Amino acid sequence: MNTPGPFRHIFFDLDHTLWDFEANSAATLEDLFKRYRRHIGTETDFDAFYFHYSHVNKNLWALYREDKISQSFLRSRRFPEAFEKMGFTAQPWMDEFGDAYIKECPTQGRLMDQAIPVLDRLKEKYSLHIITNGFDETQGTKLRSSGLEPYFQHVITSQMAAAKKPNPVIFEFALQLAGARREESAFVGDDYEADVIGGLEFGIFTVFFNPDGKTNPLKSPEVRNLIDLERYF
Repeated sequence: MNTPGPFRHIFFDLDHTLWDFEANSAATLEDLFKRYRRHIGTETDFDAFYFHYSHVNKNLWALYREDKISQSFLRSRRFPEAFEKMGFTAQPWMDEFGDAYIKECPTQGRLMDQAIPVLDRLKEKYSLHIITNGFDETQGTKLRSSGLEPYFQHVITSQMAAAKKPNPVIFEFALQLAGARREESAFVGDDYEADVIGGLEFGIFTVFFNPDGKTNPLKSPEVRNLIDLERYF
């Protein structure tokens, strides 16, 4: 596929694309696991818990993206469900655990490999923006804590747009806010359904950030490392 252009605007997904969600989440959960050992017990394995939590969280986020559950339901259920899979019954401390996670995880600052060098290069040529399905408060904290905030002119969340990727409404909202046209804009994201399908169906040039080598049925342009974005921009 030839790259259209010239581009003026590049929109990025945040979690898993620039902000290393897995590393930041794991670090926060491991710390909380130690602090709540008095409730969890010494025999409970963190890796087993993290395995269950990852699956529960992924499934709940899919339901949230499809508007089948609310933000509050997602936040209130993911930890009890994960602990239940470990044989626990619901306990009040699980809510405290979840509240602490929401507060502390966004303050972690680990980024995907080469994120800063790539943004340093791109900011000299393009207007950079974020489009994320994350929540306003937490995404803002992530950007500030990781040092990403100064790179982006606009941060568009699903709450602001009243729509979640892959809904074209959020992409249209983002372009209008940025004063951008489809033909001069590009989008980079890691989630195949939300980002790649969403971007392509909206009609914007879309690059699949695919570090794990997942299948790419629509043959969207893709990169395994952010540094490889230089092929397109």
